[in-house]
Amino acid sequence: MARGPRSGVVGHVEWVLFGYAGVVPATGDIVHLREPFEEPAGGGAVVAIALNTSLYPNDVDARRIIAEFIRAQLRQAGFEKAVLGLSGGIDSALVAYLVAEAIGAEKLLCVRMPYRTSSAGSLEDAAAVVADLGCASETVEITPIVDGYFAGRPEASPVRRGNFMARARMCVLYDHSV
Repeated sequence: MARGPRSGVVGHVEWVLFGYAGVVPATGDIVHLREPFEEPAGGGAVVAIALNTSLYPNDVDARRIIAEFIRAQLRQAGFEKAVLGLSGGIDSALVAYLVAEAIGAEKLLCVRMPYRTSSAGSLEDAAAVVADLGCASETVEITPIVDGYFAGRPEASPVRRGNFMARARMCVLYDHSV
């Protein structure tokens, strides 16, 4: 038995998905879904995907469970479509494929948000993902946003600039979601 964050016994936890825990028997069926975990002391959120790979001889069952989870989360929030920031890296590419598989590529908008120093290869990789999926995409250059903010702040460190770029990308995605 596993102990949950509330120190109560929650059952044999075979997987954790974005703060939800459940039991998955060898059949791959989800038989119990716990409420979201409470926010840990000190802030932050429990965000993890951990599948017991001994239950899955291939990735089909894991993908099915993740796709079901994505659909359930969108349905619970009242959404039918998804907006995704696509950098061209492996993480966002994997999420794009999983979301497209879960809800259909026609319901996915991938937004590329390069900065002037972004790798051309990353943009090419992102374009290849979009072409392969056949989903809608848009490119929003964040250079004017970032450089405009830091124009009067030449002392800004690369860390500050990087943090601001992440926040600018978040704002772009939120704007595209409405």
